[in-house]
Amino acid sequence: MRIGVLVRALLVCAVIAGLGIGYVRQNAEQLSMGRRISELEQRRERLTRTLEAQRTTLSMLVSRPQLLARVERFKLSLTNATPGQRLYVAVPGAALASRAIVANGVPAGGNGGVGPSAPVATLGNGR
Repeated sequence: MRIGVLVRALLVCAVIAGLGIGYVRQNAEQLSMGRRISELEQRRERLTRTLEAQRTTLSMLVSRPQLLARVERFKLSLTNATPGQRLYVAVPGAALASRAIVANGVPAGGNGGVGPSAPVATLGNGR
């Protein structure tokens, strides 16, 4: 009978110890995950700020004044395309001509006969 009581006491102690160890491990895991989440949130914020800065830089670099300044700086001797040098491509199943994409600032249909209905035969330097 004393052995049975001793076994029960050891079993109860083992269960309590196991629960305590499980609680401590779970608590440590929660703290670790909380730190990881905050690190990832900080990284996301940094990346968001970087992305915004890059978007701003890109929009500035592709703006017309910046492009013209770089053309002058590198002495590229580029000029604007003449209407005869523009090529419009009609895509089957695309939107109606009134909703066609504007190419080089000239809307389809209002470009002096050059557009989806009148394809341009010249490319490049107008040759």
